[in-house]
Amino acid sequence: MTTHELEAHIRGLPPRSSTGPDYYDCDAYTDRLTHQDESDAIEYALDAWLTPKMTAAEVIATLPKTLTVYEFSRMEVEADVDSLAYSALERAFEALEEEYGDPESEGDVTQGMRDAALAFAQVMVAEYSPWACEQTGQHEVDVETWIRENRPDWLEDKP
Repeated sequence: MTTHELEAHIRGLPPRSSTGPDYYDCDAYTDRLTHQDESDAIEYALDAWLTPKMTAAEVIATLPKTLTVYEFSRMEVEADVDSLAYSALERAFEALEEEYGDPESEGDVTQGMRDAALAFAQVMVAEYSPWACEQTGQHEVDVETWIRENRPDWLEDKP
């Protein structure tokens, strides 16, 4: 079972990949993704080209004709659930053995402990929200059309 299928099963949610991009940027190599809305990313990129009191003609002449918008989605967690369960169980059991165990022999891990560790690891993987993102798409935006639809005030001549 993939982690997307596991997440859908445990939380009753669609897999992350079906919800679309998490972030947008006009820089394919950005270090910090902050724009959750495509228009915010476009406006941020274009605003850097503008100066106060530009005429409409200067705005159109200054800006690029098109702008590439890159889409980013959080990476899918590809964790080995069995390995995570084993590690969690091993650490917890060692801590209990150190504090409460017989110094002459080792205690036994029960099937209930194994089942609980596996359930714990499955929930951790399903509910973990990674910070890391990967580029999942890109498209070109006609800048003049975008300005006319989203920021027509940029085309008003300033006094």
